[in-house]
Amino acid sequence: MTERLLPSFSLSVHDKKMPYLQNDSPKPMANSYTHLVCGIVFWLFSFSYLYFYQADVLAAGQHVLSHGQTHYQSFIGAFLITLVLHIIQLVVFHLTRLAKRAHALTYFPSLLTLTVITDVSSNINKGFSFGGWYVAIPLLVMAFIGIAWVLKKIEPFEPDTLNFGILSREMWINLVVMAVMFVGVGIFSNGDEAFHYRMSMERLILDGKYNKALKVGKKSTVEDTTLTFLRAFSLSKKGLLGERFFEYPIKRGDKTLLPDTNNLNIILLPDSVIIQHLKNSRVRLDFRLIDLLIDRKLDDFSKIVLNAYPDSLMPKHYAEALAVWRYNHNKLPEDSLLTTKDMEFIDFMNFIRKTPEPSPVAIRRKYKHTYWYYYKFGKND
Repeated sequence: MTERLLPSFSLSVHDKKMPYLQNDSPKPMANSYTHLVCGIVFWLFSFSYLYFYQADVLAAGQHVLSHGQTHYQSFIGAFLITLVLHIIQLVVFHLTRLAKRAHALTYFPSLLTLTVITDVSSNINKGFSFGGWYVAIPLLVMAFIGIAWVLKKIEPFEPDTLNFGILSREMWINLVVMAVMFVGVGIFSNGDEAFHYRMSMERLILDGKYNKALKVGKKSTVEDTTLTFLRAFSLSKKGLLGERFFEYPIKRGDKTLLPDTNNLNIILLPDSVIIQHLKNSRVRLDFRLIDLLIDRKLDDFSKIVLNAYPDSLMPKHYAEALAVWRYNHNKLPEDSLLTTKDMEFIDFMNFIRKTPEPSPVAIRRKYKHTYWYYYKFGKND
């Protein structure tokens, strides 16, 4: 009796106490862990990408498409878009059941959607268009369906996952696929640096945050006519147009910075805000003086600025330009009467003459925030 019951008792112990010997027990746990990590990585990427990088671009798109009736909220927008994209992924996973090494591909339709909605044209205010997406979307969707069908057919033949966690092969395959798709999103969405800067500046100007607006793209060498005007507008609002304008890259496409004759590409900032500010006669005078400096018309500049500003209130760039004008016309006073800017400009010229071909990098490093650097080396396309 005891011998007959012993095998049955041993089998019961095996079933209840030693589940790690069953080949298929780790699989659900490993798959679930992979799915969780992929989901977290997707949320981190999508939300960060929308909130920190594409928020201004989406604000421009929504403003144009709604004819200015609605406004994009960065945090809420990033959260809701990511949530909808995750729901799309869950639907795709329900349909495909790609649960193992190809699970990351269930995020492809979501990331494709993310790419399309952030590929806002830099000229969207001139007309909305899907561009090449009319052709690309159907082709990519059909390719995804075909690949998903093939992968689902071969999934049962994949070797079982013997371990799970961040070190598992299944996990790394999925993370690599996710990373490749993230790179694709960055490549094919709007990456126009000047457009990003412009939209960020316009939103900050609308909020009255002129100091923050002036920090946007300051270390970049990107040149753009609208960006140049937005910086001039912000500086003018702070009363610093004659003080800091030539600290930034300059590109003025017309004969004046004023928007009445300049071809600007402003989307968010209402014309009424610009017009109201430019009604001030002192503001228009400063724009006029800066226009003359851009064109290097120092004779005309000197006639106006000497009557408009006393020496004690002369902005930095105006004083620098006057030093150039006096130097060019041999009107520098005696050494004992030289102004600080006169002496600094003489040092600037001596620095250039030190070698037949002075290093542009060395000159820029020392004088890039002066009108003198623009006067000698700057260009206005």
